[in-house]
This record gives sequence, structure tokens and C-alpha cells, in this order.
Amino acid sequence: MQAILETQYPAPAARGGEWARAICQGHTWGPSLTQRAVPRYEWMPILNLGKEVVHDNKVSETVTGVSGIAVVPPDLPQDYPLSESDVPFVHPFGFDFEFLIVPDARYDTLLAPSNQTPKNDEAGRDYFVALKHAKEDMGLKAESVAGVLGVEIEQDLVPLPYRLNDGDRVAVFGRWIVDAGHSDFHSEIHPPLLLASARSISATHTSSTVIGRAYLVSQEFHEGNLWTHLLTEVKKRIGWPGTCKFCIPIPFDGNFCIPLPPFVSCSTRMEAHPAIRSPFSGHQHMSYMVRTPSPPPDAGSILMASFHFTTRSGISVRLSQVEADTVQVDIDMDDQKYKTPPPPVARNSDWSIPDLLSLVKGEGGLATFLSFVLPPTEKIRGDRRHLPPAPAIQDNQLFSTPAQSLPGSTPVTVDDHQPYPVFGRLDLEWQQPVVIQ
Repeated sequence: MQAILETQYPAPAARGGEWARAICQGHTWGPSLTQRAVPRYEWMPILNLGKEVVHDNKVSETVTGVSGIAVVPPDLPQDYPLSESDVPFVHPFGFDFEFLIVPDARYDTLLAPSNQTPKNDEAGRDYFVALKHAKEDMGLKAESVAGVLGVEIEQDLVPLPYRLNDGDRVAVFGRWIVDAGHSDFHSEIHPPLLLASARSISATHTSSTVIGRAYLVSQEFHEGNLWTHLLTEVKKRIGWPGTCKFCIPIPFDGNFCIPLPPFVSCSTRMEAHPAIRSPFSGHQHMSYMVRTPSPPPDAGSILMASFHFTTRSGISVRLSQVEADTVQVDIDMDDQKYKTPPPPVARNSDWSIPDLLSLVKGEGGLATFLSFVLPPTEKIRGDRRHLPPAPAIQDNQLFSTPAQSLPGSTPVTVDDHQPYPVFGRLDLEWQQPVVIQ
């Protein structure tokens, strides 16, 4: 069967040696007595050189694209592909929805060394199991599977109708990172800006969906990265010398402040509230191709395209037939015309030290550090935000037309009352012409 979904997005150049480890200077993300700057984030952007550049509440992000086969191993935890554990303070939209990809050969350059030869240990087990599953259980030629690439995004940002199954074809566009929370330094797309998937309904019928993330959760806090922020919160909570002050406002002259005595607390509760930013910045153009599982069954077959897309203002979708059995989807995002909706109201989410010890094992020693400096009864307040889910596209909502009639304007539903930049469905099916007697 031919590839029913793929992208031709440019792939990055190959890198030599232990390049992913080098980006993090061999260190996992976590506490440091030497105040080393690298890695600044748990998810280190590769093409932005580990930086998160903020302007007008938007994050400058160099988008990377990849297509391939989704891998969701059946013998990983029962709730996979939903993560059982994450750092809650940078997951206000829920713990991650995650899966892996056997990338098409042109995208093998996205694979870090540990993505290609993972170890069956705490850091690499998911990748080890996924690679074994891809080579032994999915009907792929083992020599064609160079490795597996991780994909992670908070679960509320990918509603249930837009999630995927083991063996689906996928195209993913988003932030290419090295995971500095694990000692194997594997690479991922984390989080995707756009996620498209497709599966075969029959030998003549392909169904595909696409979803764009509604928001991007920042890894920067007021004082810097999460570690710097939490360290500041700890200092205020325990009254670290030189941290706490008592201030009195002086009319027309700002505040008059005096330092508090050492170990006199100036905070009753630790908090960590991440910034919620626009899903993209600048102009982003992403395209992928959807095709039928097989060529036309006979000379008289007609390729029918059935589709429905909902967008916010500033997002355009264009469909065009590029081959006899293939339709290309072009999605453009323009931040000059796009207005990010206010994020959902944050609800308090309190996490105790024992909670964190069970949730963030292997994530740079976060919980272990906090357990040394805080009592077990201490709780840290974070956020939980709930998005309204994007609805599934039903058959009776689809607009159908012969694929050869697609060039030109593609009708979409513009709805600025919902938060997703784009969501939709495209089906391609070979049909016999209607003969009128």
C-alpha cells in the first residue's frame, strides 16, 4: 500500500556524533550549584539554539516538519498514549498525549543517537519498546526503520477525535527539541503546532484529520526558567537571607523597603503559574499530501474529495489535486491577522512533595531537590485549564466534490468563538461515475 499521507517539508541537515548530548553540554535539566546556563529548559529547542524569544506574548519558533508511521506500542502503560507522569507546573492543559513516529527516510536526520539505539532502561524504555514493536510487529522492513521520534503535547490540546492509532500515517509540524529531562537526550517534536493523521477505511478510501494547537505553554517564568522560579519561591518561603523585604509605599517616590531578618518567611505558599502564549508567530506555511490507498480501480473511476475545515481568522486552508490519486493540503497561519483567544480560566491545582516524587521521577531531580528543602506537608500551587474539545466532523457535514474541481478557493467555516487555529477532516475515495439512463 502506498503512503496515504506525507509531507515534503524540508528536512534538517545531518549532524554527527553525540550532537543531542552536546546541545545540553552533557547535563540533564535540573538544579545546579554552579548556576550553569545549559540546559536552560527541559525541552531544549534545537533550531533556536535553546532560546525562547518572546515578543508581544508570542514565542519565536522555527517549525520542523516530519511524516511517517505512528507507533503506539500495545505493551506500554495501560493509559498510553496519555502520560502517567509529567512536571505539572508546565502542563496546565493536562499531562501529555504522546506517541512515536517511524519517520520517512528523508527525516532520519531528526533522530538523535539514542532514538536510533535506545536502551531498555528508565530513560529509554518507551523508545526501546516502540522500536522493537516497529521492527517486529508492524509489517515494516527492519532495515527501513532507522529509529523512532517522540511526539508530545498536552492532552487537552489534541481532542479525542484528532488522536491517532498505531500504524496510522502522520504528518507533524512543530518544535524540534532534545529532551534534557532524561539522560539519553532523545529528540522529539514537542509540542506540535499542527498534527495530521490518516488511515485507510477500505482499499479505495482514505480518511484524514488535522488539528492545530490552541496555545503554547511557555517554559519561562517571571524570574527565568522553571528552576530559577522555584528556587526563588523556596527562598521566599523559608526566608533565605537577603530575599525578603518589608516595603511601605511612599507617595510619588515608589516604595521604601527594609530587609527582613534571616529565615523570616515572606510567602505563605509556593506557586508556579506558566505563561500561556499564542500558538505561533510570524507567517507559518505547512503542507501535506493525502492519497488513496491504491490507484484507481479502473479507468472510469473518479476521485472524490469530501471535507470540512473550521478555522479562526488569520488561518487559510487550500486543497488542490496534485496527482491522479493525491490531494495537497496547504495551511497558512498569519499572526498579523490572527488574534489569540483568552486562555481558559485557570483553576488552582495543588501538588504536595510526595505527589511530585511519584510524578516527576527522572525529570532532572526536581522533586528530590524540593523534598530536601521543604517539609512533606508543603504544597505548590499550579494551574489546570480545561479547553472545550474540538468536535468530530460527521459524515453529514462533509462537502463533496470531484478532486479535479478543487483548485481555487477552499470553503471553510470561520469560527472565532472556538480556540483552535484549525481543525478538520478530508476524505478521498474512488467512486464510479453515475450513469443516467
